[in-house]
Amino acid sequence: MPVAMAKMFGSKMISGGGKPTRLTRMSSAWNTRSAPSLRNPDFVPVVIHSYRHRYGLVPGDPRVTLRPMFGNLAAFVNGNMFAGLFGEDLFVRLPDAEAAPIRKAGGRDFEPMAGHAMRGYVMVPGAWQSKPEPARGWIKQALTITGKMPAKKPTQKAAKKPAATKKKAGR
Repeated sequence: MPVAMAKMFGSKMISGGGKPTRLTRMSSAWNTRSAPSLRNPDFVPVVIHSYRHRYGLVPGDPRVTLRPMFGNLAAFVNGNMFAGLFGEDLFVRLPDAEAAPIRKAGGRDFEPMAGHAMRGYVMVPGAWQSKPEPARGWIKQALTITGKMPAKKPTQKAAKKPAATKKKAGR
C-alpha cells in the first residue's frame, strides 16, 4: 500500500523499511506482497469512499468515476483522466497557464516513466497530504476544464485471431 493510501487509511506500510518516495522504487518483493490488495473486491470502493468523503479530494459530481491507473487510482470525467495518485504524489490535468501557479508553488511535470513527461499533467507540491486545501481547488479546476472536453468513446478490444496450425513436414 503506497504511503499516501496508508495515511488515508491510518495503517502502517507493509514494506517494513524506510519510507519509499515513489511506487517505482519499491522492491519486487513489496509489489508481490501488496498486489493481492488490488484484487480485493473492496479495495476500490474503500479508496473511493476515502477520497470523496473523508478527505473531500474528489468532488461528488456524478460524472466522476475512479478506477485503477499507475498502480493507484485516478479520477475520470467523461472517460478523460483529470487527477490521480502516483505513489505518494498527486497529479492533475491542467493547461500550462493554469498549471504555472502549481509549478511556482513547487509542482513539477508528471512523469510516470523517468524522462517521459505527460503533457497537460502536473504533480502538485508534496505538502498536499498535510495541507489539502490547494489540492482540492486544483482538482476542482481540473474537473471543470476536463469536463468540457469531448467524451472518450470506449475502445473495442480486437477479436483474437485463431491460432495458425502448423503443417507437418513432408506432407
